[in-house]
Amino acid sequence: MFGKMMGLSWSTDAVGTASACLGIRTELPQHAGDTGRSLPGQRWGIRFFKEGDVMRSGYDRKRRKARWLPIVLIVLGVLAALVLLAVGMFYHYYGLSNYEGKAAQTQLSSEDMAAAKKAAEAHVGKLNLSDSEVEQIKTENDKAIKAANVSVVDQPDVYNLLLVGVDRRDDSWNGNADSMILASINKTKKRITLMSFMRDLYADIPGYGVHKLNAACAYGGCSLLVKTLEENYKVHIDNYAWVDFQSMADVIDALGGVDLTITDAEVKVANDYITELCSITGADPQSEYLQGGGDLHCDGIQAVAFGRIRYVGNADFQRTERQRIVMEQMISKMKDLSLGDMNSFATTVLPLIHHDISVSEVLTLTAAAPTFLKYEVRESRVPFDDHYQSMQEILNPDMDYTLPEIQKELYG
Repeated sequence: MFGKMMGLSWSTDAVGTASACLGIRTELPQHAGDTGRSLPGQRWGIRFFKEGDVMRSGYDRKRRKARWLPIVLIVLGVLAALVLLAVGMFYHYYGLSNYEGKAAQTQLSSEDMAAAKKAAEAHVGKLNLSDSEVEQIKTENDKAIKAANVSVVDQPDVYNLLLVGVDRRDDSWNGNADSMILASINKTKKRITLMSFMRDLYADIPGYGVHKLNAACAYGGCSLLVKTLEENYKVHIDNYAWVDFQSMADVIDALGGVDLTITDAEVKVANDYITELCSITGADPQSEYLQGGGDLHCDGIQAVAFGRIRYVGNADFQRTERQRIVMEQMISKMKDLSLGDMNSFATTVLPLIHHDISVSEVLTLTAAAPTFLKYEVRESRVPFDDHYQSMQEILNPDMDYTLPEIQKELYG
């Protein structure tokens, strides 16, 4: 306005330059039709400002906001899509597995128990002990368990997962628990303890009386096995997961096999188990037989056969050691899986696994898995050396020593 009065023509750039030199801020009218009367200073929006202030008109701010808003919305949309994709992928993978749920751990009805007992006894058989001998063992162990004064410990920094290998040829019964390994993850100590419970261990199975420990699975599945271990050996078990031998072979194959050191004596017995496994799976045993001992790369059938050997070395004691060796090799292979390999592994393996791990628990474990895989891995076995008696078919541990020692190894 002053320029027109003086016969001058100022451009907005000139005004901005002059304003910058004078240390004032100018805000020009935003529209051609904006001719509302005002004082000169108000008309031009002149105000003093401090050195370092950013000179930006309200129009510029609105333009920048309008320009960035679609980009922000796109980014948020992409992030939301990724989250939904991750959740969808997780539920996809989780849905591939066989969730048995906590309902499977509820008390069976008397009719169900009778049916399970009848089916199990056709495979389990009876103990080679008299009723009086069984009663005496039970009475002595009950006293020892009470004297040990050990209770089931549920520590928040320790997660106990019972891994069970089930021996059965068909689905007409639950199968015996041929392999029982408690994978105990101690987050405070940063270690994983693989503790084997031998299948011939003493067990007073709730509702069924004294048997070998592996019979608990035959009578009531893994839920009854969990309850039996907690009541007899005072070990808290958060969850279980089980596979049969055929499925275990497939799991190992999905990892690309494992490296094992096998003696010539073990090879001979392993080949017998290979013949049995191939008769179930339909595989050609000739292509599976081990040709001799040494450091061997074994596929699933060969590794499972190795883990089942019990007639070489220290019988079932060394057998559980072989099972832990195979498990350690599997953990080692899992550490090296790429993202693509992990996807393929999960797609193949999850349909083979039965478990009672909830969605929330799986999410927690999945998030922590990279950390867990860095932990030290230890081995253990129940019964402990020199602290058990062999009574016909049953390994009867010294409960007053065994129960505190289990707590020490898992939590100490």
